[in-house]
Amino acid sequence: MLWSVVCRPWRYTSKGLIFLSWVKIYEMKKIFLLLGLIGLMVACSPKFITPTQLDVDRVQEKFPDYTLANLNLGMNLYQSKCATCHAAKSPRSLNEAGWREIVPKMVMKANKKQPRISPEEHDLILKYLITMGKQE
Repeated sequence: MLWSVVCRPWRYTSKGLIFLSWVKIYEMKKIFLLLGLIGLMVACSPKFITPTQLDVDRVQEKFPDYTLANLNLGMNLYQSKCATCHAAKSPRSLNEAGWREIVPKMVMKANKKQPRISPEEHDLILKYLITMGKQE
């Protein structure tokens, strides 16, 4: 129904051919624009990956004492601390080498401002990003 109004602003009725009001067509275009913007916002939002025990098992060799609770804490810290200054990237956007290069620089920048990121929080954030990042 909506699509037919926008593409074909006339109708055949028992009284003959009638044109729909331009106001109605304008309102329909606003609805389509709004739906498109909502879709774009959802598509561009960062995708935080909820960790599972399989993720912990996968990196057990690299981080022997790492637990699922640590991984979840790292995710929460990443969302709360990093997103205060900029839009947080998806963990899968970089591999281990990329995260090891970027995270220390970002922590140094963040520590010039408030709130500070402690070494323990830095470690948890980095381990979360490495665990959930691109696999090499």
